[in-house]
Amino acid sequence: MIWDVVFSPDDTQVATIGFDGAVKLWDVAAGVERMRLPGVGNNGREVAFSPDGVYLAVTAGDGLVRLYVLSIDDLLTLAQSRLTRSLTDAECRQYLHLQQCEPDR
Repeated sequence: MIWDVVFSPDDTQVATIGFDGAVKLWDVAAGVERMRLPGVGNNGREVAFSPDGVYLAVTAGDGLVRLYVLSIDDLLTLAQSRLTRSLTDAECRQYLHLQQCEPDR
């Protein structure tokens, strides 16, 4: 069961949230799922794109709102700005899909 569905500001994506709280982003032109975000349990009720389409807000019945960064480049920039140490080669393989970290990571 789908609780909410919303188009992105540029109409290229659709976000849905189902009874299980899972949020899915769909490519409108291709009709395929592009991303699945972790569920917020059965409390997930609404989804909304920011006006610029960079963020997706997910509301829950208990008043919690989660804000997701949708652009992978923006997400990487945010993550790198918050790193307090260099990533290990194992972490680079797992999270960045690189065999080893670049020297400046």
